[in-house]
Amino acid sequence: MGKIGLGVYLGKAAAASAYGAAGSLVIVLLWVYYSSQILLFGAEFTQVYAQHHGSHFSPAIQERNLSAKQKLVAESDKQRERLASILEKSVEPLNR
Repeated sequence: MGKIGLGVYLGKAAAASAYGAAGSLVIVLLWVYYSSQILLFGAEFTQVYAQHHGSHFSPAIQERNLSAKQKLVAESDKQRERLASILEKSVEPLNR
């Protein structure tokens, strides 16, 4: 529908003939403008839809999830260090 509307508008407005050689630049700028409006409308629609039908973003929940992930990473780092020290101790007698 938007494609048809843009085609009709560009056909009736005759922007290319009104601006001569710079008409193609005007056409490209109009296309960029309408494309960005469609993109922004889609983003706004998605935000409103997500707020009404789920996917609620909460910084506090995200922070809690992040801190839980950081704790898991810290624990795995500690376990890795313990395993490395055990491995070093077990290999040490073999190196003598």
